[in-house]
Amino acid sequence: MSWPSETWNRLRGLLTGARADRATQDEIRFHLEMESEKHIRAGVSPAEARRLAAVAFGSRPEAREAARDERGIRW
Repeated sequence: MSWPSETWNRLRGLLTGARADRATQDEIRFHLEMESEKHIRAGVSPAEARRLAAVAFGSRPEAREAARDERGIRW
């Protein structure tokens, strides 16, 4: 493969990966907000609701890595 083609493919991969990573972050944020809202409706303070949601969700880096693996994105 010529260097311009290889460079273009790498750049395209970075841009596609960045877009997918933003989508993953948005999805994680959505789930955390929904879980927090559930706890708030049950009478928990907002700060505690966010903490409980984060604990229930687990590790964000691991979730992002799992999403990347699922989508076949490699950095």
